[in-house]
Amino acid sequence: MVILTECDYETVCAINDYCHAKGKKFMCADAVGVFGRLFNDFGDKFEVLDQNGEELQDVLVKKVTNEEKGIVEIIQTAKHKFQDGDEVHFTAIEGMKLKEGEKQEDPECKSDSINDTIHKVEVISPYSFKIGDTRKFTAYEGNGIGKQLRMKLIMDFKPFGPSMLGDREALPSDMNLSFADFEKLDNTLLSHIAYEALDRFKHDKKAMPKPWDLVGATEFVAICKEISERYEMKPAEWKNDGVELKMLHLFAFQCQGVFNPLCAFFGGFVA
Repeated sequence: MVILTECDYETVCAINDYCHAKGKKFMCADAVGVFGRLFNDFGDKFEVLDQNGEELQDVLVKKVTNEEKGIVEIIQTAKHKFQDGDEVHFTAIEGMKLKEGEKQEDPECKSDSINDTIHKVEVISPYSFKIGDTRKFTAYEGNGIGKQLRMKLIMDFKPFGPSMLGDREALPSDMNLSFADFEKLDNTLLSHIAYEALDRFKHDKKAMPKPWDLVGATEFVAICKEISERYEMKPAEWKNDGVELKMLHLFAFQCQGVFNPLCAFFGGFVA
């Protein structure tokens, strides 16, 4: 594992490319005033064994239909947390025996019923989901428990350069993580632009914008506008009192500052 901080883009790209080629995990963390970011590149075919850190869920079965895409209804005392593609394992279901001449899809499964079988989930509602073809089983009679199974996720990470120096389509964006404030959806993209502009500003000026210096901030914003066009934004339409210019000016005004609680948070998060 290689962790970088306070490095210019050229250095980050060079070290990250080396780590990616050698199969080494790479992280880059920066805190600039009240702004912070963390970039991860864990290589190709990285296995995620726990996607959300939550405990696996058991649900009480109310009904299972016999059809091509069998529907499982659960007792409505609590909502299930299944997602499409999850797997569920059934036990203690009464009825639903294999019909004569039918057999389990998994040859290693010795069960003569739907119990001890595993099915992929397709969510319908918080209280129901589909599990595939159930016509091979007899009718549901009662009871049953569905246990959520932990799914392994394979992820392919891109290096820093292609991710952060490409266009809007290349920029990784997990909707569940990127947008913490739904009233400021563009702030995430503006932050990426600001960090790239800061790197270019430091390269050209050999220094960061001075605290609360309007001249330096104006030069910084000009670089931001140039970069923003690559992300299909329209800087010519930004208003003087608009969110974009306010945020970018504030980024420049305070980028030399050190906000200790934010640094402490990132230190703990990265560790």
